[in-house]
Amino acid sequence: MMPVETYTGKDGTLLIYLDDAEFNNLILEYLRDVPKDQWPSYLQDSAQNMFRMTGIGYYPNGMATDGKVYIRWKWRGDAELLAHEYGHILGHDHTDSLSIMNAVTQLRFSDPHNLEQKAKDNFPEPWRKHIQPHEAYRRMVIGGLTLSAVWAWMI
Repeated sequence: MMPVETYTGKDGTLLIYLDDAEFNNLILEYLRDVPKDQWPSYLQDSAQNMFRMTGIGYYPNGMATDGKVYIRWKWRGDAELLAHEYGHILGHDHTDSLSIMNAVTQLRFSDPHNLEQKAKDNFPEPWRKHIQPHEAYRRMVIGGLTLSAVWAWMI
């Protein structure tokens, strides 16, 4: 495995960013020994077909196992994904509630266990390098759209 970047959290958890090919191989290797009928519902063919058609649902972009968090490189700026995967390291399972531990990204509306802050505190360097610029850009875009709307309303 050839990581793009690797970090060690303050608690010793490894955070490993992988390119698409390496991440896909990791997922396939992990699932190889699990009978398909025992895969979680969000990895079954029907759920994956729905995701491919609509973009809604679950597609693995992160994984936590054996004290390591693996994240697909192009998702390195996603604070919720890092918090979700780190939540697994801390012992949290997937939930059906609308929280950060929901397997479906579009259903993550709350963070009752304060996992984003815990991930930020544990992984300060990658947070500063990848997540803060991403969040700043998102705020800049939202702010720009708001100013444009106000300006258009004033004309």
